[in-house]
Amino acid sequence: MDAGDLVRLGLYDPTAPDAEDRLRLLHLLADRGASEDDLVRAAATESLGALALELTIHGPQAGLSFAEAAGAAGLDDESASALWRALGFGDPEGSQPRLSPPEVNALATLAAASHDLLGPAATRGVGRVLGASAARLAEALVDAMRVEFEMPRRTSGAEYSEVVVQYVELAEAQLDSFLAVFDAVFRRHMVTVASGNWSFDAEASALQRELVVGFVDMEGYTSLSRTLTSRQLAELVEQFELLVSDAVSRHPARLIKLIGDAAMIVCESSLDACRLGLELVAAFGPGRGLPAVRVGLARGPVMAVRGDYFGQVVNLASRLAGSAEPSTVTVDDTVRQSAEESFAFERLPAIELKGVDRTPTAFRLHTRLDGPG
Repeated sequence: MDAGDLVRLGLYDPTAPDAEDRLRLLHLLADRGASEDDLVRAAATESLGALALELTIHGPQAGLSFAEAAGAAGLDDESASALWRALGFGDPEGSQPRLSPPEVNALATLAAASHDLLGPAATRGVGRVLGASAARLAEALVDAMRVEFEMPRRTSGAEYSEVVVQYVELAEAQLDSFLAVFDAVFRRHMVTVASGNWSFDAEASALQRELVVGFVDMEGYTSLSRTLTSRQLAELVEQFELLVSDAVSRHPARLIKLIGDAAMIVCESSLDACRLGLELVAAFGPGRGLPAVRVGLARGPVMAVRGDYFGQVVNLASRLAGSAEPSTVTVDDTVRQSAEESFAFERLPAIELKGVDRTPTAFRLHTRLDGPG
């Protein structure tokens, strides 16, 4: 594909200020197997750099049509489409994707799980968690690469084609190793989760666990989001996530999810939850140069669904966090009863909490009485 072909396709203007850089990038993509249609499609959405990554990850092979991939995976079109959408991808009827061999294998693996182990509904549920987790991981990694790798090079004057070459070489050298990291981390988390206590609910239709659920809320985040620059806000959220995850890692606890200015955690022990709550409020606040946080803790049976937890205990913990004073931990009576020999508690005035069936008896957690540990 020469310069004349690229001009004919409307992809290249020899008189443009960046003509030389643009030509190098287009030749790079063509050398990696991009077709004329690929180049036109990517240029229309200003995603030539993303096309380079796509060719690096998937290669230039066209792959199978979705109908062919469904057949190869042993699925009818409707079942395959349902799984594909559950994984977070667009409706195949409209997007007309072509699937690589690993993607066909992924559909086949999920089909086998649906048939032999989990059933269709649970498989689609696992697929939704898998798709959402993979999308978030991909977004975090790509965003970090852009901020820490691409932007410094672009702002220092490096040409775009040079940055794309470096980006692609990095993906070729590191992506498989990064995926191996994910595999190792996932395996350890699976063992950790499997070792936890559990039971059936009354209808034997869902898992039920007896846990302390905690929510950590950052004070004043809404007003800060209007006054801080984008960079300052991103740094604040990153610091919040780092401090929370580090604190959780020092206790027998699990971080269930981060929600911008909030986090959800679980513990099996009320003592561990109280220790963690106090550590969290101490890690934030004006003395640390950070907004204060509020923590709410509630104990009881929760329903486990696809890596998340639901039920009245979860609602109560969230509302207790929202009602707490900055830099304090508010707990329900069940947490207090199981931790009162080691901690001091102050009974709070009756509070009505939105979304909670009854007015709870709430307590503010005070001094630790059991010493360090």
